[in-house]
Amino acid sequence: MKILFTHILIFISYLTFAQFAIVQDKDGYSHIRDSADIAANVKDTLKNGHFVYWFQTKGNWIDVGYTKNKKDLSGYIYRDRLKLISLALKLVDTKSCKSKSDNS
Repeated sequence: MKILFTHILIFISYLTFAQFAIVQDKDGYSHIRDSADIAANVKDTLKNGHFVYWFQTKGNWIDVGYTKNKKDLSGYIYRDRLKLISLALKLVDTKSCKSKSDNS
């Protein structure tokens, strides 16, 4: 029982360190791979705008978790295919501030 509780606690703490990101690729989609390697098997494809949890970075590869078709899945995606939500929100705030000041 202690082992189960420890695993659950580690999993919950692992999730709290995740960041949210959006898939953003010039092709309109990005591949999810089994491991952090360009030669790794492509296990899924996500379209632009799909939300993912950004867990760990391994070089230029990101370990992500995501939901698709009501299933929780995970894999690796190349770093430049993602935009952190916090960065996207900063861009939106900057644009809204500029448009408000232009209207004044």
